[in-house]
Amino acid sequence: MTIMQPIPRKPYAIAMMIASVVAIGAGVGVGMMAEGSGSSLEMGIAGVMIGLSGLSVVPVLGKPLVSEENWGLAVLGTSVTRTMLAVGGMMVLIEGMGLSRKGSVYGVMVGATVLMVVEAAVAVWLLSRREQGRVASLRSKEEANSVSGASPSGVDGSAS
Repeated sequence: MTIMQPIPRKPYAIAMMIASVVAIGAGVGVGMMAEGSGSSLEMGIAGVMIGLSGLSVVPVLGKPLVSEENWGLAVLGTSVTRTMLAVGGMMVLIEGMGLSRKGSVYGVMVGATVLMVVEAAVAVWLLSRREQGRVASLRSKEEANSVSGASPSGVDGSAS
């Protein structure tokens, strides 16, 4: 059994901090462009985006909450939760606060999209790096065993 390499969570945290700032700015900017300036709309969109950005802390948490084996699932769960909260945030802005439908929807969707695209790209990059390390480790073990004449269990198709 191969032990999984740890996921470096610092690049994820840094990327998501930057994405959060961009998402808040983009969400508020697009909301204003869609419906004009209004402090209630701007503050409402900013509040929803801050809430959505706050979810980015979940995959950064270490054991026992987020283990190495489940890090990708934590990112996926965070993304699904973010999507549901974005819809809920839009409903609060539109129905609860009576803000502009167009500005609220466009602003929240643009900001949430920024967060989710960056999150997915960074997660794929980090998980790919871990998989490449795992494959390299298996190959080096195979080469070491072939030099010594031994065959690792299950690599050559034989059962042990």
